[in-house]
Amino acid sequence: MTPDQFLTFAQVLPEPMLLVTIAGEILAVNQAAAKLFGKTSKALVGQFLSEFFTDSPEKVINYLRVCAQSRQLILGAFTIHQAEGEGIACRSQGAVIQPRSPENPAINLLRLEKRTSNEFVVLNQKIHALSKEIQQRQRIQVELAESNETLRHTLIKLQNALEAVQREKMSGLGQLVAGIAHEINNPISFIHGNLIHAGEYCDDLLKLIHLYQQEYPHPSQEIQDEIATLDLEFLQLVKEQV
Repeated sequence: MTPDQFLTFAQVLPEPMLLVTIAGEILAVNQAAAKLFGKTSKALVGQFLSEFFTDSPEKVINYLRVCAQSRQLILGAFTIHQAEGEGIACRSQGAVIQPRSPENPAINLLRLEKRTSNEFVVLNQKIHALSKEIQQRQRIQVELAESNETLRHTLIKLQNALEAVQREKMSGLGQLVAGIAHEINNPISFIHGNLIHAGEYCDDLLKLIHLYQQEYPHPSQEIQDEIATLDLEFLQLVKEQV
């Protein structure tokens, strides 16, 4: 729909109606809209909505973007500022009539309705409060995501630290076991290395005792008692088996 086509049917309508781009540029207005703004149509065309609203430009642009992306009527609430007075509270119904193309921007049709009742003021306040609540929830979600990421990094660091401690413990245990094995192997090796010599010494002593028995076949009673106590025959038998 071109601005001229819009004016052809909109001029006879009692409701304030505008054609605006997604950026908020006013392309055409009917007589009712010009009266609502307190301007002439010529003074409005080519200007931007944000120049006539007390609301933030971001709010106006966001609303127009939603209108351009939806197939349904989008409700909004704005206040037209005046040179004198508190401004005119309006309810807006917006819909896209020309989707965006590579050659042209999207064009929205807005229908404004002047509202002066307290009910509309309350509704506008609720919309504002709801908008702030949504922003707060979005901020909380971002903070929660950041906290989760920080917690994840902390858990990874903790896990790495625990693994490092475990490796250090295993390394220390290995060194301890190696030290104990070394302390055990030394005396065992010493004993094992001297078993042959000890056996030879035992053989020599047993030979000497055998010679004594040949030279002195009748030892004293004290020697006989000591032989019985030592169980000399058992010692000789064990040595022969080894």
